[in-house]
This record gives sequence, C-alpha cells and structure tokens, in this order.
Amino acid sequence: MPSAEELWEHLFDEESLRRRIERAEALYHAGRLEESREVLQELVRRYPDFPDLRLKLALILFQHEDHAGALVHLERALEANPRFGDALVLSAALLLHQGQVEKARRRYEEARSAAALPSPFADYGLAVCRHLLGDGEGCDELIRPLLRQGEVPVEALGLLACTRAGQGQLELTRAGYADLLSRRPEAPWRLDAAAWFLEEEDPEAAEEALDALPTYADDPSLVLARARIFGRLGRREEALRLLERYRGEHGVHPALGVEEARLCMRSVEPAQALHRLNEVLGRWPECAEARRQRVRILRREGRVAEAAEEMQRLRRL
Repeated sequence: MPSAEELWEHLFDEESLRRRIERAEALYHAGRLEESREVLQELVRRYPDFPDLRLKLALILFQHEDHAGALVHLERALEANPRFGDALVLSAALLLHQGQVEKARRRYEEARSAAALPSPFADYGLAVCRHLLGDGEGCDELIRPLLRQGEVPVEALGLLACTRAGQGQLELTRAGYADLLSRRPEAPWRLDAAAWFLEEEDPEAAEEALDALPTYADDPSLVLARARIFGRLGRREEALRLLERYRGEHGVHPALGVEEARLCMRSVEPAQALHRLNEVLGRWPECAEARRQRVRILRREGRVAEAAEEMQRLRRL
C-alpha cells in the first residue's frame, strides 16, 4: 500500500508541473503571449490553489489589457497567500489604473508591510496614491529616499515636481524639473516642464524646454501640446504651420482642428476658423468642443440666430 506522500507525488506530478511552467515562461519571453496564456489557464484549472500560477496568468492578462480578468486571478492568489508581495503590488497597480485610488493605497500599504525587505515599487506606487489623494508631504516622504537610492524609474522626479507645484513650492518645482530634464530629455517631460513654466509666466524657460524637442512629430498629442505652447509664446504662425502640416499629411484631427480654429481667431480670421471647425464636425459631429467654439465665433460675428441653432445642437449631445 503506497504511503500518503507517494500518493500525493503521484497525483501532483511535480516534475510535469515544473516543465509546463517553464514552457509557459519560455513562450512569454518569446513574445508568444497567447500560447503562454493557454498553458497557464490549463495549469490554473488543474491547480487552482497555487498563487504563483495565478500571478503568472494575471501578468499575461495584463499584457492583453484584460485588467478585470487579471484582478480576479490576483484576488484568488491573495486568498491563498494574503502576504504574496508581487500579487499585492500588481493588484494595487491595476486598482490605481482603474481609478480606485484609496483601495490601491491600502493594497500598496499591505505590500509594504508584507515585504521582508524594502519594496521600492510598493513605495513608489504608494507615493503616487498619496499624490493623487492630495497628500503632498506623504508623497515627498516616500519619493526622496527612493531617488537617492536610485531604486525607481526617474519618472519619480516628475511626480515630485508635480507634488511640489501643488504645494506652491515654486523654486523646488523648478529645480525638480531641471533635474528631470537633465536626466530624461525626451519629449513628454519637456512638454510638462514647458507647460509649468508657462503657467508661472516664465516664457524664456518654457521656450528653452521646448526648443530641445524634435521639430516635428507624427504623434497628435505632441503636435497639439507644441502648438499650444507656441501659441502662448506668441509664435502663432509657427503653431499654424505645424497644425497645417499634420492636417496635410494625416487628415483632419478633432483636437488639432479645434486648436487651429482658436489660433485663427487670435489672428482675426473668423471665416478660416469656422472652416476648420466645419471640417471637424463633418467627420465628428459629436465633437462638443468644436460646437462650443462655433457658438463663440458666431456670437462674436453677430450671427445670433446661427449661434442659437448651434447651441441647440450642442445641448443635444
């Protein structure tokens, strides 16, 4: 009669499980996510109480942007092991992505308390939550030591600068953005810094941050941000040329079309502004901002009846 241990080894087949986990991981690292997911789903069906398997499957689902499915498996993993640090951190990140900031904060705190060693990613995630919840001092308390240790992405500098800006610490904000731009010169951070400098009425610093950006990009969000900063700096012709070039190469874009209309109005070109808005509404009739701009222009031009009709359309959206 076999012993209980022998029966368990027979039923569990540890070596077979190990080989299939290795295969799932190899498929994952080879970029074959769908095949890796299928292997892991089968393993989870056979061994539902193994938190490591559920974590691996949650990572795959996260890659597929199935955040709800990933959270289900993470919660099951935490039922089996409430102090499973990796599952706590990933579930907190997903909760934060879904806008459940307070719940994410509590989960990050659980991850910190469960970790045998300091967990920089839990600290960074908790700092983000504190920032979003308006706890600037609590955010600073976590971010500064992490930056000294070099344990987190340098994006933490951007978070620290935003926090200090919200606290009215203007010189510290300025120093934070300068440090960030020296380490990470790519476009998004320069746009953030330029926008902040503009808000503080420092166009020279804004222009310095802006001038290091590529002259042109296909990314409409970058084109829009650059055009807005040009407009604030009084460089309207450059902004219009940028928007016109994008429109010529890629067609009408709703946000860019509205911005072009605004710039046309600043140049006292109401007919051109209306033309751009009509192009936008021809393709995106539900674009509320384009309709609001039309109402303003029509009223300014004394076309009261047309403005009233446009306002009715806007109210029906």
